[in-house]
Amino acid sequence: MTVKTFLSDMLLLSVFMLIGFFVREKVKPLQKLFLPSSLIGGLILLILGPQLVNVIAVPESFSGLPSALIDVVMASLVFGVSFNREKIASYLDYTCVPMTAYGMQMAVGALLGFLLTKLWPGLPEGWGVMGVFSFHGGHGTAAAAAATFEKLGIDGNMAVGMVLSTFGLIVAMLVGMALVNFGVRRGWATYVKEPKAQPAHFYGGVLPEEKRTATGHTVTTGISINHLALQGAWLPPCSWAASCLMWSAWPPPPSGSCPVSCGACLAARCCGSC
Repeated sequence: MTVKTFLSDMLLLSVFMLIGFFVREKVKPLQKLFLPSSLIGGLILLILGPQLVNVIAVPESFSGLPSALIDVVMASLVFGVSFNREKIASYLDYTCVPMTAYGMQMAVGALLGFLLTKLWPGLPEGWGVMGVFSFHGGHGTAAAAAATFEKLGIDGNMAVGMVLSTFGLIVAMLVGMALVNFGVRRGWATYVKEPKAQPAHFYGGVLPEEKRTATGHTVTTGISINHLALQGAWLPPCSWAASCLMWSAWPPPPSGSCPVSCGACLAARCCGSC
């Protein structure tokens, strides 16, 4: 991928992000379902793309964006987050319950994937656990898991993960909002008591001026460096450091001892035996 193709990909993504935003602004039922503009724009692109109507060519480079951009997402998650003993202790109960459920889902997903291989033998190896990554973590987690599969020489799970994540998001929105509306009508809600009494911007995308708040703080002077450029400059070194940690934690096997082909070596590092 060259810089020019990357900019072209970003142009297409931006156009359909804007289309999703304006469609959401005009179609009020989409607002009541709380479907994000990115999902709406992505579905429109999917419909117009080669899979359905085939009036817009989707670049092949799109398939490589999730595995590359997820590194940026993961590296920036902890930016600006402070840790202390009290905060860690407050998350212990939350950690224990979801991680237990996560482990149970992983076992069910692996078993279900193994059983369904009898019906769909053409699916990629290990695809059963992609449902767990997709439903438990969403598109980002699924992309990270699929990228790991690709580094192990197993292709195809990226498409499976994106389809399952999109399907899970839509179902979660539709079924979830039905349950939320049921709970609100029964008086179980605490954040919103009367949905019909909420202002238009509660469901819409554009906030009135008096409701707009700052999204961050300037931490450097413009004479020294732009503060957004500084945050962006931290991302590549953090990703590189994470790669170094992974390299040291799972080094490649000694030369001549690799039981698989180069394409299946961890992180695509050839051991020299192939």
